[in-house]
Formats: sequence, structure tokens, C-alpha cells
Amino acid sequence: MLCQFRLLQDGMDSVNYGLGADYVADRLHIKDEQDCVYKLDAALREFGYIKHIAGAGFTTATGYDSLLCYKNEQDKGNRDKSIIRLSAEQKLILRIRVKNIQNGAEHIKQCSDELRGFFMPGDEGCGSRPGCMKQGLGGGQEYVIDGITYWKCGCHGGKFITLQPRSEDVADYVRLAELCN
Repeated sequence: MLCQFRLLQDGMDSVNYGLGADYVADRLHIKDEQDCVYKLDAALREFGYIKHIAGAGFTTATGYDSLLCYKNEQDKGNRDKSIIRLSAEQKLILRIRVKNIQNGAEHIKQCSDELRGFFMPGDEGCGSRPGCMKQGLGGGQEYVIDGITYWKCGCHGGKFITLQPRSEDVADYVRLAELCN
């Protein structure tokens, strides 16, 4: 059972789940994860991202409440157009849309070892590159970093990378979202 302590914070005649970041952070029990949510939220605000809570007190299609971030107001509420998705699924989960990894290749080389590991050495994927590239989820991508060709399968995660975020990589998450979209 989830108890939302912010629900009546503004009085008995109002309902408020807190700001978008509060909504995700309140579901986490580890201080480092909560701090990461607020740091990421601050960075996204600085870059002008628009936030939308999917679920707002209920569970979403994925089974968890999510904070979705968009670049444009007209995309707000359309899950398929979100650039960054942040959710509390037992632990903090971050999904970053990467429509064109090649555009972020130079920046990937400068990221932490952990973050670079999502792109280098790439992934084996489904084993069917021609089939993967035709998938409705956006297909796979081939990209080159330092003269080496890598592959990211698009069959399961679509054009998102999914990771457990770390506070020290927040600036890189936002930069990759900018470069790869």
C-alpha cells in the first residue's frame, strides 16, 4: 500500500501529489536514489524539458507511476514522444530515448565507464538485424565510435536505453537525450 503524505499538504480542500520529482522520489527508500531524482529534475528544468506524470496516483501500463519528460508542450502526455522516463519500480529506473546514437557518439566516449557500457560493445540483440530494423518499435541502430561499428537491438527496448541512474552521471544523461534525439 502506498501512502501519499503530500496528498493534503495544501489543506483539506485540495489534492496535491507534489511536484513531478516528488511524485517519483516519495516512492523510493534509498536517499541516494531520491537525491538523483531531484538532481535529474533540476537538470531537466534547466534544459527546458516539460514534465508530465503518467499515472497520477494510479499505475500506468507498465505497472508503475512514471515521470515523463518532453521537449515540446504539444507532445506532453504522449508516451511515444517522451524523451526521458523516470520511474520507481522497486528501485529508480531511467529510460532515455536514443533515436540516433551516432549523433551522440563523440559524447559517449567522454562518459563514465558504466554509461559507456550501454553503448560499447553494443549488444547481440535478437540475432536478426534485418528483422530488427523493420520492427515497429523503431528498429535497431548501427553506429561507429572510434572506427568500430556497434549495434543496438531495437526489438525489446525500442529506442530507449534503460538503466539505474547515478547522480554523478546526470549531466551525461541529459546531454545524451539532447544529442541522440
